[in-house]
Amino acid sequence: MHQGLGDLDSAWALADEEYAHASAWGAPAHLGAAMRLRASLTGGAKAVELLRETVTVLAASDNRLQRAKTFVHLGRTMREQGYDNAEQWLRQGRALAIRCGATWLVEAAGVETASGSSDAPSSPTGLPVLTTAERQVARLAAAGHTNPEIADHLSVTSRTVEKHLTNTYRKLAIPGRSGLAHALGADQ
Repeated sequence: MHQGLGDLDSAWALADEEYAHASAWGAPAHLGAAMRLRASLTGGAKAVELLRETVTVLAASDNRLQRAKTFVHLGRTMREQGYDNAEQWLRQGRALAIRCGATWLVEAAGVETASGSSDAPSSPTGLPVLTTAERQVARLAAAGHTNPEIADHLSVTSRTVEKHLTNTYRKLAIPGRSGLAHALGADQ
């Protein structure tokens, strides 16, 4: 947010704080996310270097989405800087994003390589990764229904609704309810 407003000092302060917390905690996925944030503030060749370090850190993580985000970020940054091997990172990031069901990240990676060929699998809509129950709950939530209303409508518990929504957010790689309508698209 601060970066978007042009307040780089505040953005760096927050990024450094996030990095310190992630380093203290030691979880590779969180450390990788903090490192990727710092790279986005740096830009240029230094960002490429930081993102390559992030790839190494994330090799110890099972968090495929964090790795996919880093591969795509690295590929896009390398492409901007004119590196020859940028496309390999974009392809790897795109393939991993597909496996994660992160359609927004698949789009960010791009469909075609610089040569114009598309050697990655076709993009999923995101919805096939959802179970039928998750899809029902997601559609009702996107339509503005509360968890108790959804539970009553589907004759399930509120806890079941919460579980389905949590799984849906994870599978569609969205932060929460506000992203459902966009993620579900026209299939609502």
